[in-house]
Amino acid sequence: MKTPFSLINRLLAYLVSGIYFAELLSPSIYLLLLVCCIYVFSCYYTLFIVQELFLGLLWVLIGAYLLKAEPALPDWPELTVVKVIDYAGKSPKRHKFKAEGIGGSIILYSKDSLESGAIYAAKLQLFDSVYNTSQTRAFIKEYRLVEPANGLTFRASMVKRWNTLGISHEPLGLLANVMVGDRTLISSTVKEQFKKLGAAHVLAISGLHVGVLFALLNGLIFFVPQPYRKILLVACLWWYALIAAFSPSVVRATLIFSLYALAHLLKRIPSKAQLLSVSAFLSLLIQPQLLFDLGFLMSYSAVAAIVVCLEPLKAFEPKRKWLRYFYYLAAVSIAAQLGVTPIVLVTFKTISTWFLLGSLALVPLMPFILGLGLLGLTSSFWASICNSWLSSVLKGVNYLAQHIPEPLVIEDFDKPDAALYYGVFALLMYLAHQTLDQRRGQKHH
Repeated sequence: MKTPFSLINRLLAYLVSGIYFAELLSPSIYLLLLVCCIYVFSCYYTLFIVQELFLGLLWVLIGAYLLKAEPALPDWPELTVVKVIDYAGKSPKRHKFKAEGIGGSIILYSKDSLESGAIYAAKLQLFDSVYNTSQTRAFIKEYRLVEPANGLTFRASMVKRWNTLGISHEPLGLLANVMVGDRTLISSTVKEQFKKLGAAHVLAISGLHVGVLFALLNGLIFFVPQPYRKILLVACLWWYALIAAFSPSVVRATLIFSLYALAHLLKRIPSKAQLLSVSAFLSLLIQPQLLFDLGFLMSYSAVAAIVVCLEPLKAFEPKRKWLRYFYYLAAVSIAAQLGVTPIVLVTFKTISTWFLLGSLALVPLMPFILGLGLLGLTSSFWASICNSWLSSVLKGVNYLAQHIPEPLVIEDFDKPDAALYYGVFALLMYLAHQTLDQRRGQKHH
C-alpha cells in the first residue's frame, strides 16, 4: 500500500469527520459555497498545504451539511397502516420486519410472524435503538390484516421450489438464509450455534457470498466475450442484491465488484484499498446516516483490516500451494476479526475465542453450498444431494458448538478503548508497510 493517504482516502476521512461532527458544525449552504469558492481560488494562487487545508474544510462541511440536510426521522402516529417489505431476522423474543408506511421506512418488532408483502393496520410503540440510530423502530402492540400479499416474490418462489423438490426444514432454513437472505425459516438454535463458533458472518449474505457467486457466474458464462461478460456479471450481481433486499453488506460487495468491473472496462487496475475507499465514499455521500449503522461499520472495518493486512501477510506465505490456501484462509479470518473486535466489544461486550475454528471449518464450504443450492433448483436429484450435504454441515456445526466454551465476556471495553485499539493497529500496519517498501527498494538496488 504505497499511497495510504491518496486523494480518495483523504476525501473519505474528511467526509466521515464532517458527518460525525455534524451537530457541532451545522453549516449553511452559503458557508459551503463560500468555502468552495475559496478552495477554487487557492488551487491557482496558493501553496499545496493551503489547497489541502481548504479541500479538507470543504469536504468536512459537505459531510456535515449532507447529514443535517437529511429529513429527520418521521414522527409516526401510534395508529397507522404499514406494508411489510421483508423479514429481517429474529431477536430473542420477537420477529423483526422491514416495512413502509406514511412516515417512510420503519423496522417493526412483532411477537407473531407477519406476511411479507401484506398490508396491516397496526398500533405501534416507538423506541430508540442503541445499535442503530438511522432508522425508526417500533414494537407492534396490536395489528389487523388489511390486504394479503399479492402472489409470491421471486425469492419466495425459489424457497418454495427447494421445498417442493425435497429439501427438508433445517437444511432449507440454512440454504434460504445464505442464498437469498430469507431468514424466516432458519431456527434460532442454528443461529446461536454459528454465533458461538464466531461464524455468524457465514449466515449473513456478504462479500464472501457475492465473491463466490461472482466466480461461479464468471465460470458459467466463460463463452461470452469481453467486455460483455463483465457487463452481464455486474447486472447479475445487482439482480442478486435486489433478491437479497439490498442488504447493506450485499450492496457494499456488489458496489466494489461493479467498480472493479468498470475499472477493467476502462483499462485501469485499481488497488483493493482504492475500491474499498471509493465504495465507502459513494455510500456515505448517498446516505450519510450509514456512518452510524452497525452493519455498515462492521462490514467496512472487516474488509479494511483484510486489505491493510494482506501485503504484510504475503511476506510470510508458505511455498507449498496447498499450505498457502489454509494460510490465507486463517490469515484473512484473523484480520477480519481484528477489524471488528472493538465494535463487537463496545456493542455486545462478548466475543467468540473460537472464530478461527468456525472460519476454517465453514468458509471453505461456502462455494459448495452456493453451487449445490443453484443445482438444487434444477431437479429432485440435485436437491436430495444438497439436502444430504447441508444436513451433514448442520450436524458438524452442532457437534462443534457443543464442545467449545461460551464466548468471552469483557464488560469494561468502551469507545475510548476502541479508538486506542484502532490507533495502535493503524500505526503497526503503517510501520509494516514502510518496512516492506524499504526491503523491496533494497532488493531492486
